[in-house]
Amino acid sequence: MDSDVQTIQSLYESFIADMIKIAPKVEPILLLKAMRLEKMFDGESPHVHMEIDFTDDVDINIPKYQISENYAVTTSVHRWVKTKLVVSGKMSVDKILEIANHEKVTKIIGYANAAHY
Repeated sequence: MDSDVQTIQSLYESFIADMIKIAPKVEPILLLKAMRLEKMFDGESPHVHMEIDFTDDVDINIPKYQISENYAVTTSVHRWVKTKLVVSGKMSVDKILEIANHEKVTKIIGYANAAHY
């Protein structure tokens, strides 16, 4: 039995490491949860709540407006960290990765759920 657990843990750690290589700026569990929900509810995007960190030189109001307009989600500047956006709304994995690929984004963390299905 312990051998099975060790095998599963090893597979999990390897999978997470591969995800980090592919999408280094995005928390792997956020992507996993969003993908799982996309599979469960075909044709629907999961509801996400994310914190998106940007480089210090960014005018945070520009991505705040762009993300809100382009992805039809709610955006606000983090209460204490003025280079971080809090984003909430329905968003697919493709869209999360699209945002992560922006040169000024340094990290995305958050969670996905089915609350808005």
